[in-house]
Amino acid sequence: MFFPLRPFASGLLALGLLSACESAGIEPPAETKRPEVQELVSLHAVRFEPGSDRLSAAEAQRLTRFVAAVGPLPGDPLLVELPAGGAADGLAARRASAIGASLAALGLPVRGVALPEAGGDLVRVAIETVALNAPAGCGQWRQEGTLASFGNGVSDDFGCATAANFAAMLERPRDALEGRATGPAPGERLTRGVRLYDAGAPLTLPEGGSTSEATE
Repeated sequence: MFFPLRPFASGLLALGLLSACESAGIEPPAETKRPEVQELVSLHAVRFEPGSDRLSAAEAQRLTRFVAAVGPLPGDPLLVELPAGGAADGLAARRASAIGASLAALGLPVRGVALPEAGGDLVRVAIETVALNAPAGCGQWRQEGTLASFGNGVSDDFGCATAANFAAMLERPRDALEGRATGPAPGERLTRGVRLYDAGAPLTLPEGGSTSEATE
């Protein structure tokens, strides 16, 4: 009696392919995708009249516009320069105090920083911020349509979505560099969804979102 060999040969071929795939393993990504963190320093010069420690209305407006343009977040340092070795009640200190009072009126705490030389009638204000962006080189799909795309590995863009989402959802970019002290949670934000649900208020969807009616 003779048996057909074709099914038997096909089974051996399938087993060979499976064993080859198993032995090859999955190649790890070329690099780990991480959000890009960049520390930025924005400078602004406040001008005083010679011998005066009074902050003019025009300079106060310029300072307010500068702060608004930078948009510091809670935890971003605001620094006012002081000449090194200057007297605590000297002209430079009084000028720095005037600038600090103007910024305090905006709800922004400042601290003085000693510099080796006095700035004359100009006092510099520095704001340190942090920029958090998605990883560079993502979204290029260099392997698409090439022989590398058929290999037993992952795409060059592996991890891009996770890193980009982390950068977008972090409340304060500075938290990517340093932690902050624990404290009470923002209760207003946490309870807003419950209050809307109890009130039966509709959920407003952004442009381009689902058209189905939803409630929160």
